[in-house]
Amino acid sequence: MTSTPLLRHAAALGCVALMAAAPARADTFDLGTISAPGLHPFSDLTRSQPFEDVFTFTIAAGDAFEFHGTASTPFSNRFWIFDLDGRLDRGNVTVLEGDSQTVWMPPFPRQDVTFASTLLTAGSYALHLWGTPTSAFPGPTSVYDVALVFNVAPAVPEPAAFALMALGLAGVVAASRRRH
Repeated sequence: MTSTPLLRHAAALGCVALMAAAPARADTFDLGTISAPGLHPFSDLTRSQPFEDVFTFTIAAGDAFEFHGTASTPFSNRFWIFDLDGRLDRGNVTVLEGDSQTVWMPPFPRQDVTFASTLLTAGSYALHLWGTPTSAFPGPTSVYDVALVFNVAPAVPEPAAFALMALGLAGVVAASRRRH
């Protein structure tokens, strides 16, 4: 029968169309309340459809941390996520866009997303990472690693400290003018 190969091709095209139309996978990972400086590493094994993972965390009232982070796919000749990207939100406001770059280490590429250092104050945050995994083999298609770093926030002088510094500077200027 000549219709059998035609049916097989039609079925294969239908499967490809279903995979392409599959909804993006969305997982949420709650990191809880960040109360001390530290590194928060995480790895995720992605599947064969687009994904948007969300990492939520809270910084308690009275706390502030200097934040920076990276997300990257490993060098591999079997799987990759060429369009890995991300952003950090506080509520509905974007705080920080990820800087997405393809890093080539011949002959294999790697996709990295970096988040510049920024000060985060008390509130609820959501780090979004998304991409489309691709693989040369069926099954789980790729892995990406996340490293979120929270450091002690740099000290911000109190207004009284500024007044004291200004008074001291005025005293030094007055003393040097007196000598001349």
